[in-house]
Amino acid sequence: NDAKITWTANFTGQVNLLITAYQFLFGNCNTNTSATTLVWRRSGCVSPVVINTCNATFYDSGGAGADYGNDEAYAVTYTSTNGSCIRALVNMLDVEFGYDVLLVYDGTDIATAPLLATMTGDPTNNSTFNAVGSVMYGQSGSLTFLFISDYIGTVPGWDISIDCPAECL
Repeated sequence: NDAKITWTANFTGQVNLLITAYQFLFGNCNTNTSATTLVWRRSGCVSPVVINTCNATFYDSGGAGADYGNDEAYAVTYTSTNGSCIRALVNMLDVEFGYDVLLVYDGTDIATAPLLATMTGDPTNNSTFNAVGSVMYGQSGSLTFLFISDYIGTVPGWDISIDCPAECL
């Protein structure tokens, strides 16, 4: 199928856009979506898994003791069960620099929710990004995590605590 890409932007500096034989990846696969964050993947669409909780630990697909996998694309949404905001505290983060990324949004729809964080590795050692202690608040009552890994090279991933504090910043 032929594809048409139209890009309008005001910016300072350089913008690189590389499009290969990938499909557009967003939560709603049946509609046209415009967004400021483009995520391309080799196959299919991802809809978030929704978890309603105020007490959880969010691990990558490898869990607490193993690396995440190659060629992954998934989204997880944590929604507060007490009607207030939700908080994520990064206890450990290690994703492959420049190739794998964990995006965090305040809300359930990544096409419209504010992007809170883009986490990838550190260019100085090509792997570990020191985000330990970073805190993100979902003022909307939800936080959506979107993870994308490439086809080669994995590392330990992440350990993120989820809770619902009495007061949010």
